[in-house]
Amino acid sequence: MNLSRNIMAFVVVLSICTEITAQRIDWIRVRNISEWERILQMAGNTQMGLFVQVCSEWSQICLNMNNVVLRDREIVREVNRRFIPVQIDGDSDFGQLWIRHYSLPGYPIHLFLNASENVLIRLDGAQDRETILASIRRASTLLTLYPQLQSGYVSGSLSARGFNELMRIEVDNHGLEATRPIFNDYIAKFGSSLLEDTAGLEWISLFGLRVDDPFFDIIEQNISKLSKNSAFNVKSFFEASLNVNLQRAVRDSSEEQLERTLQRLIPLYTSSPVERSRIHIQTRKLFYFDTNNPEKFLETLKEEYKDSTNTSRRAAYLEVATELMDSRTNTEWGKVIVQIMQDVLSIRDDMNARIGLAGALTLAREYDEAVRQLNIARQMTNDSMFRSEIDNMIQRVRRIQLENQP
Repeated sequence: MNLSRNIMAFVVVLSICTEITAQRIDWIRVRNISEWERILQMAGNTQMGLFVQVCSEWSQICLNMNNVVLRDREIVREVNRRFIPVQIDGDSDFGQLWIRHYSLPGYPIHLFLNASENVLIRLDGAQDRETILASIRRASTLLTLYPQLQSGYVSGSLSARGFNELMRIEVDNHGLEATRPIFNDYIAKFGSSLLEDTAGLEWISLFGLRVDDPFFDIIEQNISKLSKNSAFNVKSFFEASLNVNLQRAVRDSSEEQLERTLQRLIPLYTSSPVERSRIHIQTRKLFYFDTNNPEKFLETLKEEYKDSTNTSRRAAYLEVATELMDSRTNTEWGKVIVQIMQDVLSIRDDMNARIGLAGALTLAREYDEAVRQLNIARQMTNDSMFRSEIDNMIQRVRRIQLENQP
């Protein structure tokens, strides 16, 4: 009798230990690329997904997630059944590589991936039990569904709902531009029926359209009705369309194409003459920047700020000059930056503006004048540290001058 009780007690203890073990996620800590590649191979061989947690030992949110939410029995069971659970220390070198690659905002991050490293679902920050559980089940479905969606797209048999699912995954992993061919096929296949489809209108708002796309004519004709539909974001559609059309005009270096784009797009977004003029000028300025036309860029910049106060114009010109010196370093742009900085100095003279002008003159290969401006700047301060730094600048200008002598 005592033996029976002892056996029963032993069985109970075993059951408790088994239950405790089952309540833990079987995390695999990955510390480098070779270990990560082995995990990917394991996922491919077993047809399992990956549940990746990027976390840190010092994060209280991470501790709470692991000690409370991710100890839920149902979550543990579902994760261990369909996913290989991977922990990555966000503070490690490999973790930092991960954070940069996926543009992660902080800790904790939970991602569901397939063996090809496509992100099926991403959860940023703290999550509750219901969200985690719903995401596990959704990711489990997508593990099987994603290859089917890809096959359906290739065969031309994909439904509108299938397109929605496919584009969501593709945009999350590869971005809008890489997914645009799928979106183009989507609108070509389903056409004006998308005007009555919530998901369709959301995608159109997100991607925008080229003004020579036949579907743009349909949007244009129905803009009054669409602007009242919460699924259609007029501002998003305008900005996305402007971006895709500007890229094409830049590629073709076509001002005519740019003007045609602006004439058709801007009225869809605003009826304000002031706002229309602002958008028109700013877009042309971007076009001239991207097509490397410094003289036209300067002309448009002056047009943009011609009615501004001296204070606001000076601040704007300083910001533009700084950006140009960082991104446009040839002689032609240097000459334009010189003109911008001269305008800045004509509004108000100070040491920093003189130094900025000297930098622009150096780009324009007007080295002697650059040195002269630095000497003027040196005389505008009694601070020995500033004077020493300006002396170093003068030496650098002379060194650049020697390096660029014919």
